[in-house]
Amino acid sequence: FGLIHLSEDHTICTSFLVGRYIKSHFPEAKNVYAIAGEGTLVELEKAGLNIYGKEDGNKSVLGIDMKQWDTSHIDVVIIGGDLEFNFYKACYGSSAISSGATFLAALRDPYFKIEDLKIPVTGTVLTFMEETVGKKADIIGKP
Repeated sequence: FGLIHLSEDHTICTSFLVGRYIKSHFPEAKNVYAIAGEGTLVELEKAGLNIYGKEDGNKSVLGIDMKQWDTSHIDVVIIGGDLEFNFYKACYGSSAISSGATFLAALRDPYFKIEDLKIPVTGTVLTFMEETVGKKADIIGKP
């Protein structure tokens, strides 16, 4: 094993891959429920996909009859680094996956560090969602 020296132009951010992956592997997919951050949302828009979930960061499930949700229009649920993740997004995403949406994730990293502080990100949310729906997501980026 030798060290490979790469420049920044040889690295690809996972969010860059998301829209391209969906378009190439699921060309019929149009509607994506994104539990993800701004970078992923931008790439999904560039791929011409309809994005749902952007406005769900402040929503609550209190007082909502979730049995009335129709999530059948959602083709793909993507999990990425979402600093506005909440219970509403978890419930809506789970409903869409249970209704047949493809379940994808950008990566499995459970946290990022700020000095000694670990901040939960994609992998933490992903584990929560996988346990909820009883199936594993397909991972697009790094293992």
